[in-house]
Amino acid sequence: LFEILDQRIANYLPTIISTTVGAKDTASVFVSQTRRSSFFARIREFFEIVTLTKDKQEELEKIK
Repeated sequence: LFEILDQRIANYLPTIISTTVGAKDTASVFVSQTRRSSFFARIREFFEIVTLTKDKQEELEKIK
């Protein structure tokens, strides 16, 4: 996954990431704490993070 993001960033390609994994659950996804920290540092550096909660989803549904 890191390599895919690195390629997209290097080539200025648009990227949308969708996940159901919350911040507390990332330890089960990444074996290495260093790799996990590097991955999320890269995400924060190059992407705008939009978190959708149930309240936000309901608000967006009203707009439709």
